[in-house]
Amino acid sequence: MSDRDRIAEVMGDTSIAILTYEDPEGRLVSTPMGTQDFEDPGTARLNTDRAKLEELWDPSASMFMDGGPEDPTSALLEVTGDTAQLWESPGKVGMVVQMVKGLVSDEDPAKDSDAPVVDL
Repeated sequence: MSDRDRIAEVMGDTSIAILTYEDPEGRLVSTPMGTQDFEDPGTARLNTDRAKLEELWDPSASMFMDGGPEDPTSALLEVTGDTAQLWESPGKVGMVVQMVKGLVSDEDPAKDSDAPVVDL
C-alpha cells in the first residue's frame, strides 16, 4: 500500500479532525470538525450546496452548529490537500521507551518517529 493510500485510508476512517486557521488578527485558532465524504484532502473553500449539506448532515453536526441543514448560516467546508503527514504511535510501551531514551541520553527521542510527508 502506498503512503498516499495509507493516509487516505486513515482519513476515511477518522470521524473528527482539527482544523487550524489564522484569524483576522493573525492568531491561530483550532476547531474540531467532522470528516465526511472523504475523497482527496487540502485547501479549504466554502461550499453552500444545500443538497450536499442535507445529504451529509447527521446528528453530530447539530452538536456543533445551531439550526439545521436548512439554516442559511449552515454550510460545508470543502478541503483539497497538497501534502499530509501520518504520525503513527509506537504504542504505550514504545512511547515510554522513547521518552526514557530522551531523558537518559543525549539522543533526540523524536528523531526515530516515522512521519512521512506525502504529496497528495
